[in-house]
Amino acid sequence: MAVKPERAPDAPVALPRWLGWTAHFLPRKLQLLLVRQDVRFLIVGGLNTLFGLLAFYFYDWLGLHYTLANLAAMVTAVAWNSQTTGRLVFDGIDRRKAIKFFGLYVLLYGWGVLGLRVGELLGWTPRLTATILFVPNTALAYLLNKYFVFRA
Repeated sequence: MAVKPERAPDAPVALPRWLGWTAHFLPRKLQLLLVRQDVRFLIVGGLNTLFGLLAFYFYDWLGLHYTLANLAAMVTAVAWNSQTTGRLVFDGIDRRKAIKFFGLYVLLYGWGVLGLRVGELLGWTPRLTATILFVPNTALAYLLNKYFVFRA
């Protein structure tokens, strides 16, 4: 079995393009973490999910039914998410990927409404249910983006 050569402690790290010149100001351990796509997605996906969750809270606060609040939050978040996920995690998004990305969000919308309905049957508020679904939704979005939308 071949032994993987160790990286020299001061060897340059191939950082994502979007970091640009600012990468040189980051601590080395953080640079090494940001090279990993799953770490970048965890950060960006978490922020995107939080953005969508806050949008849902806003539309719920306006008094929309949870299905409409979820739809409005999804529409609000999809444009933001396609840019942040596409550029910061997967190094770009073209037209074909954008169509797949939108299709993925249609699927995630259905998943979200199903989860909200289950929460309603359990007597939970839509906000509590959306908060509970935060982590599984982020994981599901990462896996589907990685293996369906942005696969090489």
